[in-house]
Amino acid sequence: MLARAIEMYQHLFKGDHLLVMSTVTSLASVHLKMDRVPEADAEATQSVAMGERLFPKGHPKRALALSTLALVRSHQKNVDEARKLIAQAEEMVLKSEPPEGRNAKLVLEAKRVIEGK
Repeated sequence: MLARAIEMYQHLFKGDHLLVMSTVTSLASVHLKMDRVPEADAEATQSVAMGERLFPKGHPKRALALSTLALVRSHQKNVDEARKLIAQAEEMVLKSEPPEGRNAKLVLEAKRVIEGK
């Protein structure tokens, strides 16, 4: 269903768009939960790259994509890269919302998973 939504958004928006980015991030999360790591990796990487094209460095809208890629890296046992990515995501998201905010909660939960807490 998410894959179909991505197709529709790509048809509607022609190129990079926030809705495409966020849906690809969601699909990566689903694939990671299903232990389909190669797909999750490709999607999370695609989402991060799209965020880099759409938003300036440090922009909070890039945080969820980065935290998803961090979870993928953690799952791949690349802990150093995971910690680097989640630190960037946390810094970005907390610039725009409190720790209780929707996106901040998701990023901070990813951080807890990566840190094993």
